[in-house]
Amino acid sequence: MTKGEVKALAEYFGQRIPAGRIKERDTRIAIVRLYGTLAVANKATMDEIEEIRKAVVGDNDKDIRKWAGLVQKANDAKLTDAERKAAKAEADAMTDCVRIDNDYTEAVGKLLSEPCEAEVRKVSLEVLYEALADCSFPNLSEDIPLAAVDAMFAAVIA
Repeated sequence: MTKGEVKALAEYFGQRIPAGRIKERDTRIAIVRLYGTLAVANKATMDEIEEIRKAVVGDNDKDIRKWAGLVQKANDAKLTDAERKAAKAEADAMTDCVRIDNDYTEAVGKLLSEPCEAEVRKVSLEVLYEALADCSFPNLSEDIPLAAVDAMFAAVIA
């Protein structure tokens, strides 16, 4: 499992699965333990991402924030075409910020593709499916086949 997969699974279980809605006690405990191991591994990855940010951005934090605001403004559909074009032109002129953003994105991409060495406590397909059903299949269709659940969560199924 890669660090990116761990991050995605930790975010899914941490934000989409309300453990209090899982009816069966043993299932709830298994899911909480699974999330706990994912959260620890994800915290380590997020710390590494923060170190990358500090190393790449350095003293340019203020400029990067300004550039990010301009990029956001350039993509804001509520603004007029002239306002969006002006923001885009100003953002494009900040070539150092564009380079820093590209370097950061590349470094984080490499980090997230690395294998994760953390030991994740896995659950059975039955336990996972029961938890998802109790939580109304967050961000998934209730008609999802077992094979799709197995494929999507293969990294955490024992």
